[in-house]
Amino acid sequence: MIGVLAGTEVRAFVVARRPERAPLQGSVGGVPVVILGDAGGTPSLAYHRALSDGRVLEFERGERGIVDVGTGSRWTSGGCAFEGELRGVQLVFVTSFLSEWYGWAAFHPETSLHGAETR
Repeated sequence: MIGVLAGTEVRAFVVARRPERAPLQGSVGGVPVVILGDAGGTPSLAYHRALSDGRVLEFERGERGIVDVGTGSRWTSGGCAFEGELRGVQLVFVTSFLSEWYGWAAFHPETSLHGAETR
């Protein structure tokens, strides 16, 4: 899982090494975040989806890899656009860690699970 700390909230995003699961996105502590992934499905850490101009990006995985819906720019798992309108833009890292649930929950028992709020 990827544990994310933003604002006053702590959230866990369950990840798997499956390309179709990436990207994961949501809001943590009022911060719009995305967890990208590489072509093999290995997840990255969390990045801020809001740009300095106020736009909040929405991501999807398509035939060309991970792209943002608004501009069609392609993104690396490290949060850098390498093709398209946003080429060269680097998303801002959000404090996040790759961890096992038992270890994360022991230090952050107040953690909510991404997706649990819709169940």
